[in-house]
Amino acid sequence: MKDHSISSPYHAYMLRFWPECQEAEHPHWRFTLLDPKTGKQLGFATLESLTKFLSFLTETPSSITEQAP
Repeated sequence: MKDHSISSPYHAYMLRFWPECQEAEHPHWRFTLLDPKTGKQLGFATLESLTKFLSFLTETPSSITEQAP
């Protein structure tokens, strides 16, 4: 079995998202990513900040996950 450590380019997260105010015509969405290996949870207030983080992971060596925004 492969060890997908922090130095590996492999990343796995569970994505959760929900509307902040369900009654609003255009609700503001919130997002979290959960690392199932470590249990660490990352929160994002906007879809833009979530995609920026994912872009950061894919454009930079994987060792940056400890320094991610």
